[in-house]
Amino acid sequence: MEQAIAVLFPLLSGALVVYGFNRLDSSVYQVKGVVGPYFAALALLFGLFASLTAGDVWQRVSKANAQITSEANAMRTLLRISQAMDRSDLRVGDLLHAYTDRENATEKTIENTGRVDIQSTSEIEALFKTAIDPANFSNNVVQAEFLKALVQLRSARFERLEANKAHLAMYKLVVLGFFGVLTQIAIALCHPANYRALLCSVMLFSIAFSCTMGFVTMFENNEIFSSLLNLNQFEDIN
Repeated sequence: MEQAIAVLFPLLSGALVVYGFNRLDSSVYQVKGVVGPYFAALALLFGLFASLTAGDVWQRVSKANAQITSEANAMRTLLRISQAMDRSDLRVGDLLHAYTDRENATEKTIENTGRVDIQSTSEIEALFKTAIDPANFSNNVVQAEFLKALVQLRSARFERLEANKAHLAMYKLVVLGFFGVLTQIAIALCHPANYRALLCSVMLFSIAFSCTMGFVTMFENNEIFSSLLNLNQFEDIN
C-alpha cells in the first residue's frame, strides 16, 4: 500500500500541476517570462535529496550482507577451533550446519511472508553451553577465542535480522515528495502559454519522480529486501 501511494503520488501531483497551469493560462494570472534554466535550481535539490535517500536505502542491503559475511567468518572460526581440538564429540559442525539450514529457512520465510523473528536459536544456545563448560577446553585462550567467535555470530545474526526490520524514516519520503512537487511547478513555470510543452515536460519528470519514489520504497518490503541477501556464503561452511 505504501509503495503504491509513493508511486502514484508523483503522477497525480504532476497531473494537478498541469491542470492548474492550464487554468492559469486562460485567466488574468497567466505566468510569463520565466527562463528555462529556472527549474534547474529546484531540480538540483530534488536530485541531491533523492540520491541521499536512495543511498540510505541501499546501505541497508549492504549492511545486512556485511553481517552475513561476519556470520560466515564466525562459523568458520568455530569450526576450525573444534577441528584443531579434535573434539568431534562437541558436535560443533553438526550444530553449525543445523544453524545454516535454519537461517536459510528463516530468510525464505521472511521472503514469503514478510515476518521477521529475532529470537535466539537452539543451535546458538547449545554452542554457548559448550563454550562455557571448562571441561570442553584444555586451554583458556582457545576457550576465549571460541566464545569471542560465538558472540560475533550471535551479534551478526541479530544485526542482519534488525536490518530486515528497519524502515526508511517517513520524513525523508515527505521531504522527497515536497522537493519533487516544487520541481514539477518550476518546470511548468518554464513553459508559459505552451500547453503541449508543459504537459510533456511535467509528465516526463513525473514519471522519473514516480520511479524514484518506487525504488526508494521498494526495499521497505521485507520480502523484496530478503531476496537481495547473499546467503550463499553459508553454503561453503565445512
